[in-house]
Amino acid sequence: MGEYVSKIAVIRALLKDFKDERHTWYSASYAIDIMAKIVDEMPSAEVRPVVHGRWEYHPEGDACCSECGWPTPWLYISNYCGHCGAEMEGLDV
Repeated sequence: MGEYVSKIAVIRALLKDFKDERHTWYSASYAIDIMAKIVDEMPSAEVRPVVHGRWEYHPEGDACCSECGWPTPWLYISNYCGHCGAEMEGLDV
């Protein structure tokens, strides 16, 4: 998986460095090299893909995750599937 950084953090880091007037005479290619170095030195964020699912009616009477099919008693349904971690967006009953 690739490395991810916060867009806001990148913009703030670039603005902080380039507000310094000593950079005003640099060529565009040198400025790009400086920006690449700034971004490369930033810590990467821990991210994971978000899977969206829905609770569906299961023939045995339980709710069922639309992504993994895991049956869950209606009493225990939540905003996330306890088996695959899918973020639930509603019910299909």
